Amino acid sequence: MTRFDLCDTSRLCEQCRTAVPPLVLLDRMIARRRQLGMSRFELAKRLGIHHRTLTDFETRKRRITQRSQRWIVEWLALPDDQARHVPPFADGWPEDSAEFAWLARMRRKGAGLSVDTLSLLSGLCRSTIQRFESGHLRRPQPDTRRQLVAALDKIPRPL
Repeated sequence: MTRFDLCDTSRLCEQCRTAVPPLVLLDRMIARRRQLGMSRFELAKRLGIHHRTLTDFETRKRRITQRSQRWIVEWLALPDDQARHVPPFADGWPEDSAEFAWLARMRRKGAGLSVDTLSLLSGLCRSTIQRFESGHLRRPQPDTRRQLVAALDKIPRPL
């Protein structure tokens, strides 16, 4: 079996706790998305993946990754009201990338950290952080943003 053949469904099905092939998982995701009246774009935003990636998954043009499988399993386990709701991005950090980049840079500089130190804290490449802070990276991937927010939240805020 390849790594794409099975998916952990311990959160999905408490009774059987069996692994589900990704195609069955995708069928369940599509059915629930339609039941909730969500567009692909809305679901992609909810899951934190690009809408084209979700479209490729649904049309079977791309194999679903293990990380995406986990997110889909977690989404399928949510009650309907929470499944529709898109949580605020990154706990109080602005969604506008220019404002977010400016605040991230001010937080880093206020704490006296270098870009290298922040890259070690976040697990991101130094050049990625530099491009983001300078505005050259306008739309970072959701994972990149999550890593950066997690690292920035560890930094104490200046008084």
